[in-house]
Amino acid sequence: RWIWSLDHEGNILSSTSSNSEIRLWDINEELREISRIKLQSTFAMTHRLRNSLLYAGVYNGYLHVYDTRINHTETNNTPIHIERVTPRGYIHALEIQDNYILIIHKSSTLCLYDQ
Repeated sequence: RWIWSLDHEGNILSSTSSNSEIRLWDINEELREISRIKLQSTFAMTHRLRNSLLYAGVYNGYLHVYDTRINHTETNNTPIHIERVTPRGYIHALEIQDNYILIIHKSSTLCLYDQ
C-alpha cells in the first residue's frame, strides 16, 4: 500500500492511499484513527481538508467532497457532493484557495472552480 497524499487541518491529519482508503487521525490523541472512508473501485490521488470538508481528487476523474464531521461507516461512505472534472484520466493535483478549487488533471489542464 502506498500513501498518495497527506494534509491536515487543526488537530486532524488525513491521508489517501493506494488501497482506496482515506483515513483521518487525531494528532492530539497519539494518532488515534477517527474515520476511514473506503472509495468504490478507485482511489484518491490527491486531497485537501478545509473547514471540515474533505475534497478528494479521484483516479477516475471525479471530485468527491466529504463532511469529516459525519460518521462515514453509518452513511456507507457516501460523499456529500460528486462532480465529474475530466472525462479522460485522473486528477493529478488539487488545491483550495479562498473560494476557489484548482485542479490539474491528466491532460495537463488546469481547471478553476468557484465554490
